[in-house]
Amino acid sequence: MVDEKALRKFSKARLKFLRESKKDYYEQMLLEGTLEEHLQKKEEEAMDFIMRERPKMMESWGLTEELQNSDFLKYAGLMKNLDMELDKMAMQQIIWV
Repeated sequence: MVDEKALRKFSKARLKFLRESKKDYYEQMLLEGTLEEHLQKKEEEAMDFIMRERPKMMESWGLTEELQNSDFLKYAGLMKNLDMELDKMAMQQIIWV
């Protein structure tokens, strides 16, 4: 069994997705004892994706040190939006497939 309290955001989302949408795959991994490793791998893939894409998106969104120093509230708002967009992309491209 998987200790759900120890799971992080993306691995929890993957577990929920498997239980609801890929029940046969979920049950197979559960029986084989590979579910926890699978969830950990998906968590790492999602985090790697975010860390790789964040700098590219920051540049394209104009999130510069200059903006941070001149208009911190705007910068903080844009960063929050960027983080939500990156999470959404990770879910769509890694977790919900």
